[in-house]
Amino acid sequence: MLCPPLRFFVFLGACLLATPAHAHLPLETSVRVTPTAEALELAVTVAEPTARSLLDPSPTTQLQTANFSDHRPGLLAAAPSLCTLLDSADRPIAPLQTLVSLNSEGEVTYLLLYPPDPLPAALRSAFLDTSSAPGRFVSLLDSTRSPAGRAVLVRAHSTYHFAPASP
Repeated sequence: MLCPPLRFFVFLGACLLATPAHAHLPLETSVRVTPTAEALELAVTVAEPTARSLLDPSPTTQLQTANFSDHRPGLLAAAPSLCTLLDSADRPIAPLQTLVSLNSEGEVTYLLLYPPDPLPAALRSAFLDTSSAPGRFVSLLDSTRSPAGRAVLVRAHSTYHFAPASP
């Protein structure tokens, strides 16, 4: 007979193994900020239902490889509503280039390329402020600092302030 604490961990492990893996919850968006020599990359990945909600009118069919090119212009037009990099005076920084693709898991990934210097002071998710869905959140991995910073933005706190890299 297993002791109660051990039974709990066995039960928890079984639940985790039995639960199907999903890359994103329907209301989750993930952001990865990575500096390179050529640009500051902002990769924003949204679940397919969330991406459809960005389109006007919202399509009734799922975004797939076969119809993605039809929706690409609308998805590109929606890119500024996802998140914005701000300079130290809280002014938006315009991206040099914006790309959008459908990844192998059926999620929509935006790649926004910004000038490499100066590093932004903050990332603001206007998407959180304008969303009508409760509980929407953005998970963020900030590679501009060492070690990389992690944050979760929620509607009440939709701005992430970048800190200088540690020496």
